[in-house]
Amino acid sequence: MISTLPSSSKSDICDFLEYRAFIEGECDIEEYYISDEDDEVSSSQIDDVKTILQNRLRLYAPYVPFQLFRNKVVSTFQTESDRLTALHYIFCVHYSLNGAQGVGREDSTLFELIVDIALKEYLNTSQSVLTSFGNNDQTIKEKIHEVLQMTNERIGDISLMPPHAKDGGIDIITFKSLDNRGNQLIVLTDATLGKNWSEKRVASKLEHWIQYIHFKTNPLPCLALTKIIPLERFHYASRDNGLLFDRTRIVRCYSQHEDEDVQNKLKIWWEANNALH
Repeated sequence: MISTLPSSSKSDICDFLEYRAFIEGECDIEEYYISDEDDEVSSSQIDDVKTILQNRLRLYAPYVPFQLFRNKVVSTFQTESDRLTALHYIFCVHYSLNGAQGVGREDSTLFELIVDIALKEYLNTSQSVLTSFGNNDQTIKEKIHEVLQMTNERIGDISLMPPHAKDGGIDIITFKSLDNRGNQLIVLTDATLGKNWSEKRVASKLEHWIQYIHFKTNPLPCLALTKIIPLERFHYASRDNGLLFDRTRIVRCYSQHEDEDVQNKLKIWWEANNALH
């Protein structure tokens, strides 16, 4: 099934080609670009897209979701059993294309679980707290007390948190303890399925969190997203958000430590969405 391109953005076009290759097995770039009227421009566009896809393969490595053969994007996952091992990958590509509009809490929570595992793999730790509500009854203030107990940091002034706050703008707190004195590596992550990642300023949220918890050393802010941040925007996105965990990093790290419960949730998501193709 050939669908129309999502936009003229080359980043979106590459997402689309990754997605179609996964669904159909392979995808011919020329089918989306070649026209009788302007073959020269089309050839240049194809070369640009192939360059972006080649750069993506370097960022995904050692994970290999697709390969390029001339002007074809060929999925590494050719059978249904193959595809079931890569659901975290296609989940991220899907939401990179479609954004979070109309998305239920279940899928947002699933993304947070994927990011949580990927971050813990990267930091080589098993310690984290998901601060979003999800399906539990804990308030954000109760979650903060849980974090304090686990990290041995000191409580600040939680009364400064707005009454309507759900998660204080932070979805995941990942930490790596050295001993029971606090003073450790702590990462505060905003995990977003939305397309508006360029509007995010996770670093600014630290101003609030250092009032709620008196950290002995400042935590590291992190933005996790399903998009792949273009290199030309990477520096400024880093300054605004701290550590960047875009799709290539999430997929690569999660693949090294898959979680059975998350895999089962992904299979349910896949069965529901695969019926649409």
